[in-house]
Amino acid sequence: MKIDFNSALFAIIATIVIWFFFRLSIPQNINLPVNISIELNSNLSIDTSTTGTFRGEGYLFLLNNKIFKDTFHIVINDYIKNEKDDTVTYIISKNNIISKINTNYLNNVNINLVDLKIDSLIFDRLNLIEKDLPIQPNYKINLSGNYNVDNVKVFPSKVKVLLKKTEADTINFLNTELFYIDNLNKKSDTVTLSNIPEQVKFKKPINKVIVNYDIVKYYDTTYTFPYDHSNYTFNISTKEPISKNQFRIIIRNDSIILEPNSAIKNKIIKIQPLSYPIK
Repeated sequence: MKIDFNSALFAIIATIVIWFFFRLSIPQNINLPVNISIELNSNLSIDTSTTGTFRGEGYLFLLNNKIFKDTFHIVINDYIKNEKDDTVTYIISKNNIISKINTNYLNNVNINLVDLKIDSLIFDRLNLIEKDLPIQPNYKINLSGNYNVDNVKVFPSKVKVLLKKTEADTINFLNTELFYIDNLNKKSDTVTLSNIPEQVKFKKPINKVIVNYDIVKYYDTTYTFPYDHSNYTFNISTKEPISKNQFRIIIRNDSIILEPNSAIKNKIIKIQPLSYPIK
């Protein structure tokens, strides 16, 4: 009997193709590597890689191959958070991760993630507190004549930092490096921060700040005031010329104090001595 070789070959190929598609139509479990990015809140996320067991008809894996090459990005709000001293421990259940991936990525393609080769996902983070630290300018005044510095302001006046929870109450400000105000024509200096504690982590990098100030002329005046048959002398430094009748003697806490009237209080730089004991 004569065999038609071409017909036989076609029959063999057709059988293989039918068998192949039959196999692809059978639901089966397939293990694939997966990358998962989990966001817990706006400031915290974790990435992990593992092997996932997926179930579905074989041809669906071919049609949706790109899904498994990309990273699964999911947001999880249901997790356990334990705080202890400077450490926060987060625990995310495996079932929660599987449910999110199925809902967000696989329900529409008739494939299910049935298992991950991990237990519950557990990871630690430092327990950091956000805090505003004021910046204190560290300066010395070397001005000739009767001049002083007033209205000193720092920009930025404070910075946001992250500190361990147990250290947050021990650091309350940052200093600039020491600088000298010695030029009557200057009104600002750009200076670096100094002696920054190693525990401080800036939310935004900062190295230098601007210190603005006013240089003002001051007036030294000496007045003597009588009280209870005695005389008391005060040295007064002011931003403007003053007169003796703008002051009065008062008694407070068994001390004699020189008090300026309200119109010139903001013009006073200093009064020495601050007080006399009552004789």
